[in-house]
Formats: sequence, C-alpha cells, structure tokens
Amino acid sequence: MGVVLTPRRLTRCGITDASAQEEEIYRVWYNRFLVIFAVIAAGLMIASLFVSGLTVLERAGVIGAIGFLVGWFWFFGKWNAITSDLHAVVYLAGNLIAICVAILLWDTTSMLLFAVYWLGFAYLYTAPAIVYALIVTVCTQVAFGTLHLFTDSRGSVVAGVLLLIVITGFSGLMAKYIESFQLESERNKQLLRQLQEAQASLAEREREAGIEQERHRVAGEIHDTIAQEFTSVITNLRAAILLEDLDREMARRHVVVSLEAANQGLKDSRAMLATMQPDILEGRSLVEALAAVIDDERNLSSHQIEFQVEGTTASLDRAVETILVRSLQESLRNVRRHANATEVTVTLTWLEDEVLLDISDNGVGFDSDHLLPGADGYHIGLATMRARIESAGGTFVLESLPGEGTSVTVSFPTGGAL
Repeated sequence: MGVVLTPRRLTRCGITDASAQEEEIYRVWYNRFLVIFAVIAAGLMIASLFVSGLTVLERAGVIGAIGFLVGWFWFFGKWNAITSDLHAVVYLAGNLIAICVAILLWDTTSMLLFAVYWLGFAYLYTAPAIVYALIVTVCTQVAFGTLHLFTDSRGSVVAGVLLLIVITGFSGLMAKYIESFQLESERNKQLLRQLQEAQASLAEREREAGIEQERHRVAGEIHDTIAQEFTSVITNLRAAILLEDLDREMARRHVVVSLEAANQGLKDSRAMLATMQPDILEGRSLVEALAAVIDDERNLSSHQIEFQVEGTTASLDRAVETILVRSLQESLRNVRRHANATEVTVTLTWLEDEVLLDISDNGVGFDSDHLLPGADGYHIGLATMRARIESAGGTFVLESLPGEGTSVTVSFPTGGAL
C-alpha cells in the first residue's frame, strides 16, 4: 500500500497535532535556527548602539526593525501557529518589509537575511520558495541601493542575471533539502499509522479467533458433560414414571440413577465455572494457583493426585502463568471424565531456560496418532489447549497409548531468569 501525500498549494506550515509538533528531526533543526536567529538579532541590536555613523533616530529605527522581526516571529510566525497560505504570505511579507527598512538604515543588518531566506525555504514548497527568494533578492538590492548596477552596463546586467540564477539555484536546493525532511517525516508517520492499524486489526482477528475457539470448547464441554447428564436424568425419570405401578423397585433404581446424574452435572457445572473465573492467579503465585486447582479436583474425583515442584522458581509473564493453570484444569478434567485413572502425577519443573508442566495418569489411554480435533468435547478441549499454548510461544506434547495412560506436557521459555 503506497503512501499518499497531499501538501498544501503554497505552504507546508500549520502543524497543529501534538505528534507532529514533537517530530524529533524537525524540532531539533528548528530550535537550532531559533538560537542562531536570536544571537544574530541580539548582536546587531547591541552593535547598533556603539557603531559610529548612525544618528539617534537611525539607531532607534534599526533596533525597532530588528525588534519587529523578533516579535513578528514570536507572536505571529511560529511554524505551528501558521494555519493557512495567506497567514504564511502575510508573515513573510512583514519580514521582507522589516529587513528592507533595517538595511536602508544600516546595511550590516543584512546578516538577518539568513533568517529571512531560511524561513521562506522552511515554510514554502519549492516553487513558491524560489519566487519568494527572487522577490527578497530584488527588494534587498533596492534597499542596498545597488539595483542600478544591474542596468547600467551590459556586463552588470549579465552579472546580475548570473547572481539571480545562482541565488535561485541555491534557494531551490535548500528548499528541496528542507522539503525532503518534511516529506520523509510525513511518510514515516503514515507508515507508522498503517502499521498500527494493521497490528490492531491482527489483534482483533486473534481475539475473535480466541473467542471462537473458546465457544467451541465450551460447547464441547456442555455437550460432553452437562447435556449428557441432563439426558440421563430425563431418561431415567421417564422410566421411573412408566415403572411406578409395575415395578416399584426398578422405578426407585431409575430415580437413584437420575439423582446421581444430577449430582454429577452439578459438580461438572461448578468445575466449568471455576475455569472461567476472571483471574485465578489473583493474590497467588503460580505454584499456589496450581495447588488450588489440584485441591479443587480432589473434591470432584476419587483418584489420587500427587503434585511435585522441581528446580528453582522464576518469574513468568502473567499470561503464560494463566495458560499453565488453564492447561492443568483442562487436563485434570479430561482425566476425570475419560481416563478411568486411579493415580495422577502433576510435576512443575523449572530448568535453566524453560518451565515444564507435566500431567500424567495411569488410565485407559487412547491412540493419540489418530486423534481427530473437534470430534467431541474432549478433542475440542485438547485442540483449544494446544492452540492457546502455541499462540503464546509455548509447546504442547501429548503422549498416549491404549491401556498405557496419558501424559500431557506444556512448556514455555523463561529466558534463563533464574
């Protein structure tokens, strides 16, 4: 995508937004000019008090003209104060009148032509800047009283024309040089804006993808647990109603099964709500949060869970810690529902530049090589876990064989901050 610049017809002034005013390259360059301008103006005003050959009125006129140049700039001609082409033209015309008056009174004030020329190059685009330079040159020659030299003889005319060509060429080069800073700054700002927009769009797409994955996971969870348990409750209660008069003992058994299914549904719904808490790590370290998840799981299941921590703990990004806790919750939930395990071992291992969370069980296992993501809630949960881990820069390893249990390992780099 290209960068489209839309400069004004005459002037490139009028920077009013805060980011442009703080543009580093231009700000340094502009402030240096102001220092030089102030030093020259102050030096000339002081020197005019002591130079011989000037009357009191001429000294007053020189000081007044120089003071006007400074005040005119400070109150009317700052770069970010100029809001239109007309504003810039009026400001530069005022400068031209003041410098011509000063030169008429004392030709040494021509040193301020540095400022008068420079501001024209800085404020105007190339074509109007060249015209401005020619006008300044002619007007100041009139003030010097030397314009007649360009018309007295043929040689003087040639010299005058050559001088104007040189001045015009120099002005054009300077204008182009200054303009290049401006255009490059505008390009960089637009490219930065485009990059920020692209990053924001990418972040939004990732957020939406994460939301969609979580929806699929929750849908699978509900289908795999609560929906199945509700179906069992309804089926058994219907059977109990049909058998109430025919076989009261069998009807009672159906009611008991319904009650067990309802209790299990309540446990599963509470476990799901626990995983959806806004910040399970609030007020806890990673180890404390993992231990809390294990304690909650012990209340929901009958198998034994052993928790081990190896190595020296290190600080991790909060998002990474949250993913590790969610991974443990998902893994333990899968063990409870599908593994038929009697023992589970959870190990948090801190290495020199990596942290590993391993969850192993002695359950029935499955063929992990033929796992089809999205086939049911179990598979959706694993697929979502893997996507969440890998999107954050971690790795996810699943190992399982029928009859040999299952092992899930989640790892993240720590940067060696031990």
